[in-house]
Amino acid sequence: MFYIATFIIRFICDLNKDNKEQINCLIVDDTMIERSRGKKVELLSRQFNHVIGKTVKGFTDLALGWTDGINHIPVLSYLIASSREKNLIRKADENNIDNRTAGAKRRKTACKKKTETLISMCRRTVRVISASYIQMDSWFFSDYLVRKLNLITSIIAYTNKDLRVRLVFVKARNSKDWICIVSTDLNLSPEKVIELYGRRWSIEVAFKAQKVTLG
Repeated sequence: MFYIATFIIRFICDLNKDNKEQINCLIVDDTMIERSRGKKVELLSRQFNHVIGKTVKGFTDLALGWTDGINHIPVLSYLIASSREKNLIRKADENNIDNRTAGAKRRKTACKKKTETLISMCRRTVRVISASYIQMDSWFFSDYLVRKLNLITSIIAYTNKDLRVRLVFVKARNSKDWICIVSTDLNLSPEKVIELYGRRWSIEVAFKAQKVTLG
């Protein structure tokens, strides 16, 4: 999937090379794949589902996508188990796995912390794909992640670890709640930050398509 995505994205970028206003973004998100009746599935684990606010049995599908504001291209996707051994319901069958195979590497990746896997995905992607920004939900954001991805470029606020970020507050549609968007680029206007954040929705559409068509 990665190599096909790279080819398509480079083709799109080549078509848009004369567009000075073109901004390309990476989008990170995860969705829970529940296996409530599973017992013998390798690396099945108990994980917290942020959407419903409770712990379930299953896997997390960690996905990285690319968008130019019009197109959304899935780039990388990993199934993530719990990195804590106490949450694993069934461990991997290491005795019957050749460590040289892709399957063995996938199993090792599944047991890493989500942030470590995300950093690896982003670094692999930006080597070959053009992207100026990365967007993620609030539960991904951390000082550690910002440092590793080297996202900081300007100031208007500080995190609790003295990392500098910009905050844009937006009133949610049809609600009294407010949304706080964190940007590490002070040069962006509040309107541009909101516009770029709106592109994140394309990964939700991709998740729905994958679940409907692939199960």
